[in-house]
Amino acid sequence: MKTEELFESEVEMVTRAIEQAKHHPRMVQWELHHDDYKDALLDATYEVLIRDVRWTGSMNLVRKMIRRQVVAQKRQGL
Repeated sequence: MKTEELFESEVEMVTRAIEQAKHHPRMVQWELHHDDYKDALLDATYEVLIRDVRWTGSMNLVRKMIRRQVVAQKRQGL
């Protein structure tokens, strides 16, 4: 596999993990455990990646993608 293909598959994996994390039980009442949505989603995404044995050490990518999603949601007024 080329480096680009590895990165693309990693992005796909992280994207799926973030989407799954949005429905994680901890996200139902994230305000109880976290100060902001980004931190709650980050923790839930970690759990999804670890639980599914898909941990790749690419948590910087997770942080960037979550940050982008949160900013996009704020711009849309969600």
